[in-house]
Amino acid sequence: MQDFARLEVEVKFQLMDHQHGTDATRLPALGWTWNQLDLWRDLEDRLNTEEWHVTPASVQLADRCGENVGLAHQLTCHLRRAASEVQQQALDGPDACAFLVEYRPALLFQTLRAIGYSSLPIFKRLLAVYSASVLSHITMYI
Repeated sequence: MQDFARLEVEVKFQLMDHQHGTDATRLPALGWTWNQLDLWRDLEDRLNTEEWHVTPASVQLADRCGENVGLAHQLTCHLRRAASEVQQQALDGPDACAFLVEYRPALLFQTLRAIGYSSLPIFKRLLAVYSASVLSHITMYI
């Protein structure tokens, strides 16, 4: 689960929506402006629920600002489905647990590491702090 969680964190905080020099009128990047922070926060909130595979309504309704958020959600869902399949193969039987029960602690660990990445712009680091706080609250009550 750690490997998949690390990939997810890299997708959300390092790869997607991190284009320096992008035309702000076409596709503004969260790494360089605050205007998408609400959309990314909505995505993080959704990813921390059992309905993680459903795109948040705010992202669906957003025009060009939601493009990167939607793409990150699609890629994250693809990674999580693959992680879930691997988990089910490894734990098939009476010891099997729900996917998110095992995945969230790994995701929390990797998200906490991302906060310290000096290569991340401030808005991505703030988003990682937000995500870690939500994950730690949820993980504590599993």
